[in-house]
Amino acid sequence: MDTIRHVLNNPSLLGNMYFRPGQEVTKSKEFWYGNVWKESARFGQASITIAQNVYYSGDFVIYRESREVKRPGRILAIIQQDGRLKIKIQRILIFKDLPKNLQSNDRRQRSQEGELWFLDQEMDNAIMNIKLQAIVNQITASILYDNVITNLNLYKIREILYKHRGHWKMRHVKYSYQHPLEFAALEELRISLLIYKLFIDLYYDDFGTFCNVYHLLGGIYIQIGNMPLTERHRLKNHFMLGFVPFGSSFDEFIKLFITEMKILEKEKIMSVQGNECVVIASLGVTTANLPQGNDMVRVKHHGANKGCQTCNMTKASLTSNNFDLQLVSHYHHQSDKQFEQIYVVQTITECKAITAEYGLQLNSPILDQLKRERHLQSSQDIYHLTARKMLRFLKITIEALSPEEKTKFIAVWKSFKYPKNSELELFQRRTGVTQSDHAVKLWLKCWVVMAKTMAIVFKDSFTEEEYDELHECLHNE
Repeated sequence: MDTIRHVLNNPSLLGNMYFRPGQEVTKSKEFWYGNVWKESARFGQASITIAQNVYYSGDFVIYRESREVKRPGRILAIIQQDGRLKIKIQRILIFKDLPKNLQSNDRRQRSQEGELWFLDQEMDNAIMNIKLQAIVNQITASILYDNVITNLNLYKIREILYKHRGHWKMRHVKYSYQHPLEFAALEELRISLLIYKLFIDLYYDDFGTFCNVYHLLGGIYIQIGNMPLTERHRLKNHFMLGFVPFGSSFDEFIKLFITEMKILEKEKIMSVQGNECVVIASLGVTTANLPQGNDMVRVKHHGANKGCQTCNMTKASLTSNNFDLQLVSHYHHQSDKQFEQIYVVQTITECKAITAEYGLQLNSPILDQLKRERHLQSSQDIYHLTARKMLRFLKITIEALSPEEKTKFIAVWKSFKYPKNSELELFQRRTGVTQSDHAVKLWLKCWVVMAKTMAIVFKDSFTEEEYDELHECLHNE
C-alpha cells in the first residue's frame, strides 16, 4: 500500500500512467490493449449510458448488425477505438444460424424454449466493435455451466459453436473462460471523488531480481501495469516486496500482500497529489519461472505426467496435433470443483488419484483469495519456457554429432555436418524419413522453425497477423 501511495504521489510517474478504457489498436503493446484490461471493470470502463439506459460489460443485449437485422450478443468490453468509445460484442447464434449437420431435433426443441448458442471467440466474425447507437436493448440470459435452469423465462446458453481441424463442433460452455463480470465484479461507485484503478503485475523470480547476487532467494516484486512499457522496463519501477527467507515459503511471505490487496480491491480513499481520491487495485497478471509458475496456480510441476499450466494433457501428448485444446484447457471454475473433490476424499490413495487425473496439487493457490482467473491471468516467464526447450533441442543436436563435429560446433557455433549414424537412424524412425540426406534437411528445418519462433516470441508488441504467425510457428514445431 505504501508503494502505491508513493507511485501516485510521484508527479513524474502519475503523469505517464493510463486510467481510461481499454484501447483497440493494430499493434498490441501495453496492458490496456489486452482483453484482461478491456473486459474487467476493475481496470477498464465498467458501464456506459445509451439512450438513458445503463449497459455493463458482460451484459446480454440485442444489437443492430445492419439496418434491417437485429441479433443477440454479449458486451465483452467498452473500448476506445480511434478516439471514440465503442462496444466490443460477441455474436450469439439462434438455431437457424447453426450448421445444418448440428441442427438436431433436440437443439430445435431447446431453441423453442429460449436456448441460444455462443460463437467461439476465435472464429472469424465472432467478435466485432460496434457503435454505441447500434445497441437496441438489454436481454436476460443464463449461462448453464452446471446445466441447472433456475428460470424458465430466461434465454439460456449451454453450448459453444467452434471449429476443430476444419470441422464445426459443439462444446459445453463449461469449457470456456468466464467473463470478469462473473468472477471479479466491481460494484460501481456513486461518488464524486476521482477514481484510480490500478493493474498490479506480480512477479515471483526464484533467482531474484539480481540473479547473480541473490542466487538462492526468491525475489517477489510488483509493477504497475498502468505505466507504459518504456517505464516498466526501468529497474527503478520494479518495486520489491522482498525475498522469501530461507526455510519459509511463498505462501507465508505473501500473506501481508494479500491482506492489503483485499482492502484495495474494495476501495481505499487516499490523498493523491493533495486531493482525496478513491484507489482500487487488483491483481492483473502473475508471472513466475518454472516450477514456481505451476505452484502459483497449483498445477503439478512440469516433470509430472500432467504438468502443463495451460492444459490437462499428458506429457506424451503435448506435441500431438490431434487433441482439442479447448476441451482439455484448465479453467478456473472447473479447477474450483476439482479442488473441492480433492478436499472431500477420505484417503491418501483417493487424493493422489484425483490430483493425478486433473494434474493439480493438493491445495488451491493462496492467491485465489484475490479476484482473478488463476489460469488465464498467470503467465509464465517466456525466457525460462523457451530457454529450456532450446537447451533440450541443443543437447539432442550436439549428442547426434561425432566428437570432432562437437568440437567444431562448440568452437564455431554456426553449423554442423552429418550426425552420427545411430542418432540419425533414431531421428529417421521418429520422423518416418527413410533417406539420410532428407533426415538432415528435416533436422535443419526444425532449427529454422525454432529460430523463427523465438524471434517472434520476444517481440515487445504484436499485430493480429503476428499472433497468427506465432500460432503457425508453434503448430509447426
